[in-house]
Parts: sequence; C-alpha cells; structure tokens
Amino acid sequence: MHLVNLRSIKEKVGIKYVGYGIGALVGYKLINYMIWKTKNKKLNIRSAQIVAERDSKTYTFIEVSPEKTQLILNLPDIQAIRENLFQRSFTISELVTVYSKRTVEIGRQLNLTAVELIDQALITANEYDQILDKHLKDGQQSQLPPLFGIPISTKGDRNSRGAQIYQDHIADDAVTVKLFKKAGAIIIVKARSSGGDSALVASRCVVLAVGTDIGGSIRVPAAFNGLFSFKPTGARTSNLGYLSGMPKISTSSIVLASQGPMARSNDDLVLATKLQLDPQIHTYDWKIPSSPFRENEYISAVNGGKQKLRVGYIDRLPTLQSSKGARRALQIAKDALEKQGFELVPFNQTLEEVQTIKSAFQGIMISSNAGPVLKLLSDQCEDLLKVNVAFYSYYSANPLKKFLLRTLLKLTGNHRFSNAIANCKDFSKDEIDDFIRKREESNENIRAKFQDLDIIGLILPNYVHCAFKESNQLSMNSLIDYTSIWNFFMYPCGTVPTTLVQASDTNPNDYQDSFDDKVTKSIRNDIEDSEGMPMGVQVVGLSQMDERVLGLMKAIDNGVQFRSRPKDF
Repeated sequence: MHLVNLRSIKEKVGIKYVGYGIGALVGYKLINYMIWKTKNKKLNIRSAQIVAERDSKTYTFIEVSPEKTQLILNLPDIQAIRENLFQRSFTISELVTVYSKRTVEIGRQLNLTAVELIDQALITANEYDQILDKHLKDGQQSQLPPLFGIPISTKGDRNSRGAQIYQDHIADDAVTVKLFKKAGAIIIVKARSSGGDSALVASRCVVLAVGTDIGGSIRVPAAFNGLFSFKPTGARTSNLGYLSGMPKISTSSIVLASQGPMARSNDDLVLATKLQLDPQIHTYDWKIPSSPFRENEYISAVNGGKQKLRVGYIDRLPTLQSSKGARRALQIAKDALEKQGFELVPFNQTLEEVQTIKSAFQGIMISSNAGPVLKLLSDQCEDLLKVNVAFYSYYSANPLKKFLLRTLLKLTGNHRFSNAIANCKDFSKDEIDDFIRKREESNENIRAKFQDLDIIGLILPNYVHCAFKESNQLSMNSLIDYTSIWNFFMYPCGTVPTTLVQASDTNPNDYQDSFDDKVTKSIRNDIEDSEGMPMGVQVVGLSQMDERVLGLMKAIDNGVQFRSRPKDF
C-alpha cells in the first residue's frame, strides 16, 4: 500500500511539473507575442507619421500656363525637352514645376512616392535657369550636360528598401544617382521601389526613373505601364550604394541585381545607359572596370535589317504558356523587324532546360536572399506583404508541416504550387555550388544556341499577359519565368511597348495550359476585361552585349512607333 501511494505521489508531481512547463511555455510565447505586437505597432505608427508628413507638406509653385503645361507633357523625350529649353519655350523652373505638381497630386493619390524632394528641386531649377541664360547668351548651350534640368525619380534620401525597419534610414547617393546628378538631372522624388518609379514615369510625374532588377523588377512594371526599360549586364554598371538600406546578402555575389532606367522613349534609355557606363566609373566604384558605351555596336544593331542580321524569338515557354495578346504583341515586333530586313528564327528551349534554370535560380534566391530577408523582417516585428505571408509560413515551417502541405496541394490538383514551393528552404553550401554549376552549364548551352543560330539577340514576351488584377496578386506575383531566367545569367534585357490589349485578346477560354489549376484560373480572370492595357516585348542579349540589345529595341520601336499614355492622366 505504501509503495502504491509513493508511485501515485510521483505521478502527480510529474504531472504537476509538466503542467508548469506547459504554462511556462505558453507564457513565454504570449510575452513574445505581446512584445512583437508592441514593436509592430510602433513601426506602423511611424509609417503612418511618414505618410502624414508627406501628405501635409505644401509647396509654393509658380504659375505655368495651360498651353506651356501641355507642351511640356506632350514632349516625347529628353532631347525634345532640351531643344525647347534652349529655345526658351519654357524655363527649367516651369518644367520642374509641372512635373512636381503632378508628383504631389498623382504620386500621393496612388501612393507612389516615398520621399518628395521638391523644395530643393525648385531651388536647383532656379539656379539652373540662371546658368542656362548665361550659356545661351554666350552661345554655349550645347556644352551643358545631357540631363541638365531634367526632373527624375531615383534612389536617395530616406532609403527604406521597402522595409519598415529601415524607414528612417538616410542613405548616401548610389553611384548611379551621382552620375545622373553630374549630368545635370534634378531629382524631385524617391519612389516606392521600381513599381512606383514606373508608374511615376507613365503618369508623367517624372521624365526618367531608375529601378533595380534581380528577377524582373524593372522590366515587368515598365511593361505593365507601357514603358521602355533596360536592365544592364550584371556588374557592367555599378550597384554601389543601392543596398545601403538592407543587410548584405550573400547571393549578391552570385546573382547580381542591376540598376537601370525606365522612360517613355528608347533614346532616353540609351542616354541614361551611356551615363551609367561613365569612362571613369572605376573612380566611383573600384570593382567596376571602365567599359564605355560602344556606339558602333548600337548603330549596327539599329540598322541590322540592312545587314540581314538574325534575331531569335520565343513565343511561349514550356513552363508557362503565354496569352493570345502576349503572342500578338510579339508578332507585331517580329513583323516590324522582318520588314526592315532582319531574319527571325525560332529559339527553342526544352521543358527540362527551363526547369533546370528555374530551379537553380529559385534555390539560390530563396536560400540566400528571400528567405533570410523575410526572416529578418519578421524577427524585427514587421508585417509581411500578403504575397510573402504564405511563402514565409512554408519556408519557416518544420519538415512535417511542409510534407503535409505539399501533399495536400497535390491532392487538390495544385501541382504547380506544390512544385514551386519545393525550393522554399535553406540549401547547404554544396547544394548552392551545384546550382552554380548548373548555371554555368545552362549558360554555355544558351551561348552555343546563339552561336549556332548566328543571332544577335532574342525577343519574347515580358509576362504571361498584361498587368494583373490586385485580387489575383497571390497567384500571379511569382510568374516571372519570362524575365528571371535571364537574370540568372546576368544578361542585358529591355522592354519595348508594341500595342494595347484588343477585345479579341480577352476571351479567357482562349488560354489553355497543361495545369488547369488555380493559377490558370487567375490568368484567365486577368485576361478577361483587360482591353486597353499596354503590351510589349522583351529583348535579351548575351552578357556585355548591352549595345546590341538597345539597338535591337530601337529597331523594333522604329518599325512599330507605339506610344501609350494612361487615359486618366
């Protein structure tokens, strides 16, 4: 009896301490959650304060007549603006005023702007007018730098890199910003990432903008807004300063992002790229060797039709079907080149080739970039964007949860999602090295195809269709097959607008793929009611062949001559 009671007491004590342990764990979790919520609330309050400070700011603008305003807004490119400035059709102060007023009105309305730099821009504009007057008097206006007085959007001042935890970080100018300032540009605003920059250009709040592209972040927003854009070869231009608001990520030495321009004309892209390729670039960034713009290669590509040069084309990828509208936009570019004398040849890639590139790219980017960055944001009590919540939930889950989720996705017919999240994990150094080896092999295969086909570049869609609806962002945001595979090799790429979606492009039943899953339904939903949206093509070249890509883009534009402008602006 005594032994039975002793055993009973031990069991009760054991249960008691188990209860204490569970209680302590729950309490610990609860305290951590309360700390997280408190810090999160502070971040959100500060974000609201920053927006309120921006929106409450008022400016004293000079009066610009409606006639001058329309003249300024209708000028097609920087050269036309420059000529009108030299003719004194309007002043630099009037030019900056017109664009600044739109930045305040439209930029705030659509939440495109992070920091307005308008006060200093207006002061600089007035100073530049005095300099221009003197040069005009002396007949030396042609000696003024190429962006003299041009209002642009770029990176600088408060540089949050899109993260609340860095929303009060004040960054030094990136090298690209320094080069544009040296060329006379007047920075009037810092946008909310590359999407904000493209919208500012499209709505004529700025003439030129600079974005950053590591998977399509310049090209996709630009294409959605009917703009020209260019992502230079990785490491040919300087990235120094552009990550000043974020921690250094190891993948930056494996897959390099590029800063590049977005504009309403291809000529403006060429001008901006020439500035980025400053012959003295090594004095700004010692890691970048001097590689000035090769004008002869650009002109040769522009006039390539006369030489019967060959261009490859891809109308769809085996991993992601393109829409009828995207293929029509490509056909317009193809026809334009063929009429000039270019020979267009199909550039075929197998399913295995594209999947290998995608898998390796995703593995490196998620393991070395996206995953650690989202963990940092979450650990620092920042709310993740909707498009990142599901990804990070899976990335941070234990192996059993991951297995169950992938199994559930397969059972419900979502094989595409199941396959896509397979790489949402941390990979070992050996596995990363294997991805790099696959990249080198794939790169050599693509270069060999270029050589065998004797082509100077490729044209293909920018995206599966046009800009997607906000309601479909969770399904559509990651469909970057057409852009990201070229980032993996750090190839130069650009976008050229060619048309608007027509009524005949909007039948959702015309879109068929082998998946027929939730993503397919989202694509069909986006296709429906998309009439009037901008569409275009992407141009891709081998590394260091930036001039050929820009020249081929110019040739397409010469043949198509398409210009779009949002009807509401």
